Amino acid sequence: MLRNQQVRSAVVTSAAMMVAFLLAWLLETLAGLNPDVVVLAVVLTLSLGRALRPGRGPVQGVVPLVLAVVAVGAGGVGRLLQEHPNAGGTVFTLALGLSVWVRRFGPQAARLGTLIALPFIGLLVAPMPLPPGAAQPLWGAVAAVIAYASVVLARSVADRTGFTAPAPSDEPVRPAPQPRGRVAVSTRMALQMTVAVGASFALGRWAYPDHWPWLVLTAFIVCSGNRGRGDVLHKAGLRVVGAGLGTLAATPLAGLFGPGDRRSIVVILAVLAVATCLRAVNYAYWAGAVTAALSLLYGYFGQTGQALLVQRLAAIVLGAALAVAASWLLLPVRSRQVLRGRAAALLTALGELADAVRHRPEGVGHHRARCQEALRRVEEVARPPQLHRLLTRRLSARRRPAAHAADALEAARRCASAVARLGDTADSTVPAAALAELDAARAELGRVLRATRPAAAT
Repeated sequence: MLRNQQVRSAVVTSAAMMVAFLLAWLLETLAGLNPDVVVLAVVLTLSLGRALRPGRGPVQGVVPLVLAVVAVGAGGVGRLLQEHPNAGGTVFTLALGLSVWVRRFGPQAARLGTLIALPFIGLLVAPMPLPPGAAQPLWGAVAAVIAYASVVLARSVADRTGFTAPAPSDEPVRPAPQPRGRVAVSTRMALQMTVAVGASFALGRWAYPDHWPWLVLTAFIVCSGNRGRGDVLHKAGLRVVGAGLGTLAATPLAGLFGPGDRRSIVVILAVLAVATCLRAVNYAYWAGAVTAALSLLYGYFGQTGQALLVQRLAAIVLGAALAVAASWLLLPVRSRQVLRGRAAALLTALGELADAVRHRPEGVGHHRARCQEALRRVEEVARPPQLHRLLTRRLSARRRPAAHAADALEAARRCASAVARLGDTADSTVPAAALAELDAARAELGRVLRATRPAAAT
């Protein structure tokens, strides 16, 4: 169920990307701009498709304004990177660190932080610097509005036709409370992002003065959405493997098209559409396909060759290594703790659902949706602990397997099965057996959480 919803959402995002490309290409043609405006619009659309969830709330109304303002600022930083690289790199790094740090102020601030980061990432994707006088920063604001309008249009059509289901509420799942005396997770992740991106700037400009964005982009991607040090290591491995295979596959294909060949643009859009859908299956597919698209894009601008291939792969490995080092050595966040925190939030949501079934039947649909969202968040962080449990069990095959945080995923899935049996409508009669199954699943999840408190960190 969750995977099917993710794939449908990815299809909608791909459709939005096509709309944004056409509008941005029309803008580029009529205004005589450089292709960087089209690249920025496409990058923002793909990112917004994942970051901007439908719903109500104060953030939704200010999204276009925030994007436009930040895009103008990012355009200024892009100019600063050309004229004063050290100052530009410092501002760029601090902006990305700030976008993570603001998460400490709640879910709405976290979404605004995501919006802040998006236009800056567009600067890393454009494969050529902006010439003086071309593509003024204000055009970046127009590209941001195009991206936002394309996502909203595609989602509205998908919701109205029943292809996707609109979110019933913008109320977030409450996270587990932060223990006193510890540095906030958002502060840790902000410091890790700042150090990783700053180090990648310094190393990239020294080792790859013409292609330093490759290293910086990889460091950002691996550190972004940090769900614990195990998650960062897992994502780095997928990024390196996927990017390597994607580059190797796309380089011969890029040679089929000459610089400026419009046919390569069609292939790039097709690869990005496939990548968006495959991301719901495995991140490695996304990493490989996006790297292939970037290889084709660089070929469109005349940047090809075997030496460039080696540099790109080396930069990706170095960027991933810097991100892993920052996440593991600087105030690390344990994947086990993240998984247990999200499982605890699921347990709370399940308790509210059981209470609604017994006393407030009209609220069952709302609480079922919140339980499904909580389960999705558990699934997001479960893979690294699962791999850790598999490794430790093989290393200690003769011992009795101890309780592990990854056991919370199996318990959460049994909870999801129990939730599905409650029925979809608020006025339906819930069988006593279904409610008993829900209570039993909740009790099992609670036992797992209590048993894994002293488990080893991931």
